[in-house]
Amino acid sequence: MRRILAIQTIIGIFTVNPDITKWLQWFLYCLLNALKSSNTILKNVLCKHKFWNDNAFSIENERQRKILNKLLDGFDGRLTSSKWAKITKCSQDTALRDINDLIEKKYCINCRWVEEVQDML
Repeated sequence: MRRILAIQTIIGIFTVNPDITKWLQWFLYCLLNALKSSNTILKNVLCKHKFWNDNAFSIENERQRKILNKLLDGFDGRLTSSKWAKITKCSQDTALRDINDLIEKKYCINCRWVEEVQDML
């Protein structure tokens, strides 16, 4: 859709008037949006990198690593022990032990997902 709009904008601008002001405005608007998006992505990558640099050796459980990666990547919705079990392909009891282990170790204790899981317990 954006590509069609861009082509229509370019054709419309140059057939009516050779002035490129509107095209430059459109181009700079697109550039600004791209820079904002890349800034957000870069912040998330740096946050994830810092988290794993600080905690790489203390989280030995592969299931916990998998879920923490999903959360750091922006998991949407409520994370319950049932969802944890399905994602990591383990029993619900094992998922609950994993969650309790993270809570005991104080990982992301202020995060929304931990509070939601604690509410479920």
